[in-house]
Amino acid sequence: NQMVTGQQYVLEADFLSDKYGSRVPVQSTLNFIMVDSTRGTLQLGSALSVGYNGVGGTTVDGNISNYKYTMIGKNKDSYSVSMNFMSTLGSYDITMMVTADGYADAIEGALNLYAREPVVSAEKWIDSEIKVMWGKQKESGIIEGWHGDGNFARTTIMYCLWKSQGTYLSPWRSDIELGAIREDSMLYLSLSATEDWNGFLKFDIPRHSEYLRLPADWPRINQFPEYFTIEGEKDYFIRTGDKDEGRIIRGKNLRDGLPLTVKKDARLKIRVKLLDS
Repeated sequence: NQMVTGQQYVLEADFLSDKYGSRVPVQSTLNFIMVDSTRGTLQLGSALSVGYNGVGGTTVDGNISNYKYTMIGKNKDSYSVSMNFMSTLGSYDITMMVTADGYADAIEGALNLYAREPVVSAEKWIDSEIKVMWGKQKESGIIEGWHGDGNFARTTIMYCLWKSQGTYLSPWRSDIELGAIREDSMLYLSLSATEDWNGFLKFDIPRHSEYLRLPADWPRINQFPEYFTIEGEKDYFIRTGDKDEGRIIRGKNLRDGLPLTVKKDARLKIRVKLLDS
């Protein structure tokens, strides 16, 4: 909401249409507009050819005027934005539809950025906009009724894994609450349930190196970021609860899951620390 009303955002396009209504799918990484108050940058291109900008299209700066937006949809939860974009290549009348899928793409981009540049303002923005996105889901569970609804699900999973730092529970129950924060090599977790629960706390692994054989966790489209990962040949110090003196577990054993018991309406605090090699 703040981005649209404040005229400061980058919006990627999934489809482009002309004044006659012809609509074609496009690659969002090559077709987008950046709006910054009364200035903007327009990028149009195709992955099939090299354009004037040398990477697949045309990039041009310009002035924005006649900026207008209206709330649309049955629940008034989407935007229609129109503007005039004046550049050295000509004048463009631009109309954009901002839907739940657009929110999902923006939040996913922010999550991947925050995993590498943890800026406080980005954290607040993600927490704010995920609520807007969730508010678009109907009682039936449907969001907009097309394949883009899958983006809604993926973004939700990515957000939840951020809040748990890549950890999850097996078996899962809807009454369980799991949260985590990381400080350097230490992971702090909090776990509670409304009924007694027994199971395993599962951890993420360095997927970029073990699955993809990459030397670094480079940002990738539709990537699930890595947070606190367990390396098989390293040792970890574990404390479960304030009275636990702790124990050292080898990473390859910890990957099988940390067995836990949570009592009804109690909160279990867990600390996991990577030990120096």
